[in-house]
Amino acid sequence: MVDAGDIEARIQTLRDLINQYNHEYYVLQEPSVSDAEWDRIFHELKQLEDEYPHLRTRDSPTQAIGAAPAEGFSQVRHEVPMLSLSNVFNREGLEDWIGRVGRFAGREDLEFSVEPKIDGVAASILYRNGEYVRGATRGDGIAGEDVTANIRTIRDLPARLEANGVLPAVLEVRGEVYMRRTEFDQMNVERESSGLPRFANPRNAASGALRQLDAAASADRPIRILAYGIGLVEGSVPHLHSEVLAMLSKLGIPIPLATSVCRNVDELWEACEAWLERRADLDFEIDGVVIKVNDTRLYPEIGTVAREPRWATAYKFPASQGITVIEDIVINVGRTGSLNPLAHLKPVEIGGVTIRRATLHNQDEIERLGVRIGDTVVVERAGDVIPKILSVVEASRTGEEKQFVWPETCPVCGSSIERVEGEALSYCVNASCPAQLREQVAHFVSRGAMDIEGLGSKLATRFVDQNLIQTLADIYNLDWQAVEAMEGLGQKSVENLKRSVELSKERPFARLLFALGIRHVGQQTAELIAEYFGSVDTLSNAEMVEIEAVPGVGKVIAQSLADWFAEERNLALIHDLRDAGLKLEVDEAGLAQPGETEWTGKTVVLTGRLSTLSRTDAEAFLKSAGARTSSSVSRKTDLVIVGEDAGSKAARALEYGIEIIDEQTFLERMRAT
Repeated sequence: MVDAGDIEARIQTLRDLINQYNHEYYVLQEPSVSDAEWDRIFHELKQLEDEYPHLRTRDSPTQAIGAAPAEGFSQVRHEVPMLSLSNVFNREGLEDWIGRVGRFAGREDLEFSVEPKIDGVAASILYRNGEYVRGATRGDGIAGEDVTANIRTIRDLPARLEANGVLPAVLEVRGEVYMRRTEFDQMNVERESSGLPRFANPRNAASGALRQLDAAASADRPIRILAYGIGLVEGSVPHLHSEVLAMLSKLGIPIPLATSVCRNVDELWEACEAWLERRADLDFEIDGVVIKVNDTRLYPEIGTVAREPRWATAYKFPASQGITVIEDIVINVGRTGSLNPLAHLKPVEIGGVTIRRATLHNQDEIERLGVRIGDTVVVERAGDVIPKILSVVEASRTGEEKQFVWPETCPVCGSSIERVEGEALSYCVNASCPAQLREQVAHFVSRGAMDIEGLGSKLATRFVDQNLIQTLADIYNLDWQAVEAMEGLGQKSVENLKRSVELSKERPFARLLFALGIRHVGQQTAELIAEYFGSVDTLSNAEMVEIEAVPGVGKVIAQSLADWFAEERNLALIHDLRDAGLKLEVDEAGLAQPGETEWTGKTVVLTGRLSTLSRTDAEAFLKSAGARTSSSVSRKTDLVIVGEDAGSKAARALEYGIEIIDEQTFLERMRAT
């Protein structure tokens, strides 16, 4: 039998922890635990209080919403409380929630509104007769901070509502104040150049902007807002939540894109998974999906419980962050000679994947984070990119942690290292460094480059370590007898490898240019340069100003190419690759210019999933028709083609007023070309 004293002690421990973490999150904007850890502790407390209701108290964190308003601001009392949301974490939890809502509503034929859960700061914006009069934070849900002047600086929030119909005399708009990832990154770049510390993440930066005592400081940060609903209203508004959002949009208030209405659990779950799939492509942070009963007339009947409305919940995505310990920091040397610090972690599961390593980017990042070996850290895994360390939990330090010392020489070959002015990375100066050669060969033979099947990174490393490959050209002059004698390689696999090496000689010049691993030259850039110059001889003799004139190629790339072709060892490599029979010029067919079409000279971006043809085929058609494809949307973009689950690129195109067409329209225009 469980001792009642132990239960009460555990409940008090959990309450103390949550109160501490809430203060760090809402007031200090310096959380020491991940959202997933907070959720785990909160749900343990809630479960214990449900099992032992006599131990639940009014001051428990399960009965509160956020944190009390901060000092330095006058308080605003919310006439309609700003509630928090319950959470579900899987389909089973979603089904249970739908069942409960149906029972409270007394009906099963319910509609649900679905929208992304923006990871920002909840705010209240009050309009009287269409004029903005007050802005406030959520605070503890009952009272928040008066941040009227700070919210006035939000660029996409209208000071006066555009009334296209009946405008309520009083309208309180509720939304999430946030920062776009791209604007947050640019702000950090500008802060670094001014000698100021970087912000840890967009959410903290947005929260800090709202809490500036000087509104001019708020105006310096690119905060935005997306409305998720309304509070106090005097006047007529629609009774469907989806129509309320549409009304706000017509009034000029930003709302999340692609909100939808679902009618059953299958549709809801499909919508939740669609947002999870799009998460990494969005230009703002989301940590889940908010689901609400669409008919607001049912809200009083369904009711609320403690801090949460029963008519709404949040499907929380699998954790993208976790807490773990740095066991070691090592330096890997890349194919360009860059020194890349990597943290070896105590294994931690994040989003169903066990994470053992995380990037530390460069020397500056290590110093900015103040990270030490043995530190407890917050790790983030976003999309499919390598995990990164967000912050150090300094409160967990014991004094046993060790300072990491940046090396003065290359950790592989012992050569000196240098740091290029204006760049964050340090480089080994030894072009013959074995670590560089291993990475260069692995890149050269990869699928996007020369695509030599059977010669993976592990086998390439063995060839380098046994001196069978000393330059990239040696791939085409391998000692096949020595290869056959290597352990683990049978005669058939060697024959297949020979065939793959020979086939790779037919790869087009653009693929070879990318495979050379020239700094800053990616696949698309290599194609642009190959098409523009036509051959390696023309390119190698071009002045930097000529290279910079290529559309889509800037000064940094041009300098990198000019520097690469200025080195004798690289020119010798080109000579050896020519002797080996590789293609060092564009085929005549590739040089042929297309006739004038509607696509000629246009810059086109493809985004989302195409169902009828592959992305490669679509890009090939566009190039053959005289268009240039790009991976990002800018004001110079002429057209955006959207497939299924198009993300932030479509939103940016709308913002810039760029023409957008769907896949069907694209196919029709293809056929007419």
